[in-house]
Amino acid sequence: MKAWIILIAALCLILVITQMEDYFGQQYSGGLASEKDHVDYYFVNFALMETQADGTISQQVSGKHLTHWKLQKQSTIIAPVISDGIDPQQRVHTLADTAQLNQQTQQARLQGNVHSYQATYAGQGGFDLYTDHLDYDLKNRVASTDANVNITTSSGAIQAVGMNTKLDEDLLRFNANVRSTYSVK
Repeated sequence: MKAWIILIAALCLILVITQMEDYFGQQYSGGLASEKDHVDYYFVNFALMETQADGTISQQVSGKHLTHWKLQKQSTIIAPVISDGIDPQQRVHTLADTAQLNQQTQQARLQGNVHSYQATYAGQGGFDLYTDHLDYDLKNRVASTDANVNITTSSGAIQAVGMNTKLDEDLLRFNANVRSTYSVK
């Protein structure tokens, strides 16, 4: 009987000590910065896909590294490749050195050597867009930059400083110093 009482007392003492450590650890930690820097997800050489009901891929994001902070509601991708469009021949691809996504504001920023392109197929379409950085509002589907922009198509080239585009409205507006060259066929 004494053995049981000693065992129960020892277990209660361990429980009290553990609770005190948790309590004092929370009281004196002062919200350590390490909690803000806590990485919740980290992927290497990854690909995330959105598929339609019939199994076709409508969007794909891939890259070398993806780091996600749940507490900060943001993600960073190193060497992102973003592909958008159901038809593989009309899909638009965007590459950059890094991408940052803030899930609270639904804003994405592509930085460093941004290249967006659509391949020419069946003699139609096709373009290459180059800029230093590109901001993208996911809610409103608006992309913009204040950096130099170079766009080439099969029919010509456009250079400008700054650009705004509304993807749902097929609207593209250049901000300043617009120069264009078109080939006449």
